Amino acid sequence: MAKELPASAWQHVTWRQGRRGPQRSRFGVIHVWAAHGWRAQQHPPRVAEWLLVEWPLDALEPVKYGLAYFASQPPEVRRLVRLANARWRIEIV
Repeated sequence: MAKELPASAWQHVTWRQGRRGPQRSRFGVIHVWAAHGWRAQQHPPRVAEWLLVEWPLDALEPVKYGLAYFASQPPEVRRLVRLANARWRIEIV
């Protein structure tokens, strides 16, 4: 899916300064319906999620993926990337 996104769907984002300079890459966001539990034939309620894809310009294919759920529209891509790459993040269920 990521390889089929148009060039306009990708954004260059710098999310923080690191020891070796700015941490930056190229990201795209795709609205998906994930099939959680399909191998075990479980059928939990499905909700729309957002797939965050990291694909650096010098990579042949995407290098990282992350799913996120938001009750409404997700935050802008820059904020979503900063949340995904936070150093001391926690998960709240």
